[in-house]
Amino acid sequence: NHKFPIHKLHWHHSGDYFVVVIKNATSSIIIVHQLSKYRSQAPFKNSASISDAMFHPTKPLLFIIGQRQIKIYDLQSQSVNYKLHSGFSVITASQSHYSGI
Repeated sequence: NHKFPIHKLHWHHSGDYFVVVIKNATSSIIIVHQLSKYRSQAPFKNSASISDAMFHPTKPLLFIIGQRQIKIYDLQSQSVNYKLHSGFSVITASQSHYSGI
């Protein structure tokens, strides 16, 4: 159960995982659910600026989209590989290409 409404939900291409972003008035939480093992984990601390999270379509990466930057999190090494900063004031939409390019 989630205490607050789900803001975003994205499926992993394998169909076994999905990631949700839950937002309330002051913070955001990312939760990764694994269906086959009935397991959920919140790998990141609360952050007010997270607006979306999605899996890379072909690699073990998770994109964490904030208001002004995108973090690319490596799911195997469990570390942030890249931080991409927006040249605009706020990131309003995000999408990944199905081929992963």
